[in-house]
Amino acid sequence: MKSLIVRTSGKMELTEKKLGVLESGKIRIRMKYAGVGFADMMAVRGVYILAPRKPFCPGYEFAGLIESIGSVVTGRRVGERVAGMLPSMDCYQEYIDIDPSWAVAVPEGLSMDSAALIPLNYLTALSMIDRFARLSVGQSFVIHGAAGGVGSAALELARHRGLAAFGTGSRAKLADISALGSTAIEMTDSWLAEARRVCPGGFDAAFDSFGGKCMRDSWASLAKNGTLVSYGFVPGVDAGNAHLVRGLLFHAGKKLRSQGKKTAICGTPSIVKRNPLWYRQALAETFALADKGTLKPKLFDVIPWEKAQEAHQAIIERKVRGKMLLGFS
Repeated sequence: MKSLIVRTSGKMELTEKKLGVLESGKIRIRMKYAGVGFADMMAVRGVYILAPRKPFCPGYEFAGLIESIGSVVTGRRVGERVAGMLPSMDCYQEYIDIDPSWAVAVPEGLSMDSAALIPLNYLTALSMIDRFARLSVGQSFVIHGAAGGVGSAALELARHRGLAAFGTGSRAKLADISALGSTAIEMTDSWLAEARRVCPGGFDAAFDSFGGKCMRDSWASLAKNGTLVSYGFVPGVDAGNAHLVRGLLFHAGKKLRSQGKKTAICGTPSIVKRNPLWYRQALAETFALADKGTLKPKLFDVIPWEKAQEAHQAIIERKVRGKMLLGFS
């Protein structure tokens, strides 16, 4: 089989690997799609603190068919359509051998490409809404980069849950944000003033992946008992880990001087690793909602998996609206 392996920062090498004997207790999946995310691109460039040690294979998300089943594995069948995520990456390759607990069955009515769009983005959005902000019907949140994968997932879930959603983005993406049923706010240096105009009482939650000034303004945008959830600290692709450290210190300081507000940091791979039962249940429920048409994951493009570098470049250039996939022929 072939894999894309990272040995140096910023480069992926196409590597031939022997497809060995399947270990007991594992299943082998022939890949159909791998999800492409901001974290993948950052890991390849060497500026993602959660990246595995080099050499490694990027990619948190997979969708494919069970090719073979190891001994002692029960309840699975060859040819079963499955999708999910691996909390330590490893999905940019033609076959993956994994613990069957990470593979969630895809409903018959849900296309494989739609299933591949769901795991990381929707689990991140669910974690922020349910586990950290604990939002209920009628409450509000603002999310930055709302036209992207996590942003559009959060806006879709808000519409399903009866939440008031506000999303920021560049002027070119405001129509996409509005189409998801939210109030669009242009991301400028003065976005906070516009936020206070459209939501005078402040937001019940703010979901931020940029850090820096955007994170500080997000804190200021909150209502009295609101929650700031950071799911990244990256204003630019080469910001490095110093920006992360400043973000962590900001959260630590606010926990000491909260003034009634709360902060949280959402790291979805860590949550999935610590709570595999929640992961399987939440992903199965999200697949079911997508199968019914309640949720409609937004596909931006499918790129041949060997050209993953092109997908990463599109993320760097901020061209992506929704989510990109790598396709395996």
